[in-house]
Amino acid sequence: MFYLSDIIPATDNTHLQMQFQTGGSWTAAYKTSAPYYSWHEEDDGSSGITYSSSHDIANGTAAQVIFEGLVNRGHQGCGGEICLWNPAGTTWSGKGWTSEVMATRDSDRVTRFAANGICTITTAITGVRFNMSSGNFSGTIKMYGIGG
Repeated sequence: MFYLSDIIPATDNTHLQMQFQTGGSWTAAYKTSAPYYSWHEEDDGSSGITYSSSHDIANGTAAQVIFEGLVNRGHQGCGGEICLWNPAGTTWSGKGWTSEVMATRDSDRVTRFAANGICTITTAITGVRFNMSSGNFSGTIKMYGIGG
């Protein structure tokens, strides 16, 4: 389980991404995902939910976008959680993640970005990396393990 808080990009309008490592490589973890986002404006001007087809992955190795369009404003950092299950598994069945990240963006619009997926690999996930699509970021990411 990963908890993210006060994530603020150095570059405006960039995407927060997550990547998995396996076998010593950051580009060997094949995954399939289904991201979507929902939003609501403070003045009730608009709200909705949309499938994010530009960020889905169909058995590919690209980094997974877990929030799109973050802005560089101190009061609009994002926070959320990512649950990774069965990362040590050595079969492709049952190894995956869920993520839910929220932030205020586009002035007064609260946005929730969620991505769920599976890893279609037969090796253990040995690393998780968080980065921006452009530049770096500040904030806190904490990892917690849950024993069985």
